[in-house]
Amino acid sequence: MRRARSFVSDFKALINRGNVVDLAVAVVIPASPRKGLLSAAATLVLSATPALAQQPVQPLPKVGGCPLGYTSSGSYCVPSKGGNTRGALEKSGSSCPLGFYSSGNYCVSSPSNNREAIRKTGNSCPLGWFSSGTYCVKNR
Repeated sequence: MRRARSFVSDFKALINRGNVVDLAVAVVIPASPRKGLLSAAATLVLSATPALAQQPVQPLPKVGGCPLGYTSSGSYCVPSKGGNTRGALEKSGSSCPLGFYSSGNYCVSSPSNNREAIRKTGNSCPLGWFSSGTYCVKNR
């Protein structure tokens, strides 16, 4: 029984780390048939979790007011503690990249967006990214 509890706590820690590759390995290589149910649950979690990159939720340099979902902390806008904060980046020009909406001087990732965006440097985007105005957006 203690061994099963250890497996469950290890599995919860694995999920909370957010590493999809580790989770996939845990699902593919179950330790015993008894853990098959847990394996099936992990498969559901894995299939519901997008493996695509999303805009990182991180502190942003403060440019005017903070975007929706962020609060002011000195010279930075930091993610709110509510847990519903979406990734954002400073707005470059007057529009936002595909999958983002404007919030003051920032572009905030839409709830259905699973792509990451960066400011474009020069006239082209890196391999695996496409141009969206003055930004590069990661391909799916």
